[in-house]
Amino acid sequence: MITDNQTNKIYFSPALERDCPRLWASIYQALTDRKIRHGLLMKEPMYFWCRDYMPIQIAEDNFVAYHFRPDYLLKEKDKYEYALKCDGYEICKAMNYPMTEMDLVLDGGNVVKCGDTIVMTDKVFLENPDKSRLEVERILHEKLQSDILFLPWDTQDYCGHSDGMVHFAGEGRILISSYYYDFYPYFAKEIEKILKKKFDVIRLKSNIKLKNRNNWAYINFLQTEKLIMVPQLDIEEEDALAIEQISKVFPNVEVIGIPALEAVNDDGALNCVSWNIKDNGTLPHELAEIISPIKQLIKEFQELMNGDIMKPIRQFVEDTTLYPSPDEIGKAKHAVDSILRHAERVLSPSFIPESSRRLALSDGSVIEITIDNANKWINAAGILSVFLDRLRQF
Repeated sequence: MITDNQTNKIYFSPALERDCPRLWASIYQALTDRKIRHGLLMKEPMYFWCRDYMPIQIAEDNFVAYHFRPDYLLKEKDKYEYALKCDGYEICKAMNYPMTEMDLVLDGGNVVKCGDTIVMTDKVFLENPDKSRLEVERILHEKLQSDILFLPWDTQDYCGHSDGMVHFAGEGRILISSYYYDFYPYFAKEIEKILKKKFDVIRLKSNIKLKNRNNWAYINFLQTEKLIMVPQLDIEEEDALAIEQISKVFPNVEVIGIPALEAVNDDGALNCVSWNIKDNGTLPHELAEIISPIKQLIKEFQELMNGDIMKPIRQFVEDTTLYPSPDEIGKAKHAVDSILRHAERVLSPSFIPESSRRLALSDGSVIEITIDNANKWINAAGILSVFLDRLRQF
């Protein structure tokens, strides 16, 4: 079972920047500064809660897809028709990750992977009325290759997600949100009793007199092998307390805060808006097979441009573990397309030879395109533009 502490790449919906700009800017900066691989999901899934529809990674070569048809979206089907079209299987398949399918209705937010056990709420039985409880349990156990520990559904949470209740802490430990102790102590004791059958339970605590009903969000942090990002609610004392406690549980991992109210006010947090996986860095065949012949072209292109825009791309084709960030790919793509358009203008019948043939790029470098070398620029830029489009998808 691939758990959060083993993951090294994070994907997000393209909708996150649009709908939660402050949140996205903070996440993007944190990941870029630390050179943690991240990217956007393909096929424009414009429902930013990507955790819920993306497949569950069981092993490096096994992603399990399921039916994403949550009742809370079906109740307003016309409003959320675009969200119900999100197909994790097709998205994952297009990204060339190996897939299996599971014939169950499920939300990814109701799957908390804890070593050899998965913790989920019993809402999964209500979401699959055509199957008996035993049949649902059998399918889950068989497809997810894990024991399943069921928690009672907190009906105050219409989603019924376990990732707003608990988080795996490694070494047989599990974190439980302070929210239930603060507001529903009897329910908290019930949950704790069930969890103690399998785990050592660590309670996130809140020592603030004025309790905040959004404090459930702290448990919904985003964890990778090198970084933990904890939702921040713009409540200085409580935000700091959450980071302090989580840092003690994970002393060997950097823990930072990310302003998350844009998502929290819409009933989700950082785990909800992300899909983190373990990726061994093996490139899809269709991408790998074009890198070898393009290496020399990229080297020449960078030298001709006499700037730094293509440097991350050149480093990548020399060592594919040095994956460029989406921003670096985007800048290279913009430069290449600008060169292609400018070279085409130079060769157009309406081009006046005395007019400017010099093109300034965003890194300050300047190239000169003439009638004599325009075709060379067009051929090279055309090939690189296609390559960068493919690279951006992975």
